[in-house]
Amino acid sequence: MGGRLMHRAERAGFSMLEISDHEKDGRLFCYRCQTFHPATEFGEDNRRWDRTTGSCRRSLNAAKGRKVVE
Repeated sequence: MGGRLMHRAERAGFSMLEISDHEKDGRLFCYRCQTFHPATEFGEDNRRWDRTTGSCRRSLNAAKGRKVVE
């Protein structure tokens, strides 16, 4: 777990402690919009180790040109 946590922290530009604290609170980092969101805002991706997409649904929809509802 330490290697994955360190990799995610480096990629997101945060310390391992910050990433760990957010994940304990059930929040994940979106690599498209560069913010933390509740894990429920991420889709499923069975190819990834944590089974969630790397970007939140809102960011993915915006990237695909779909209308983003506020």
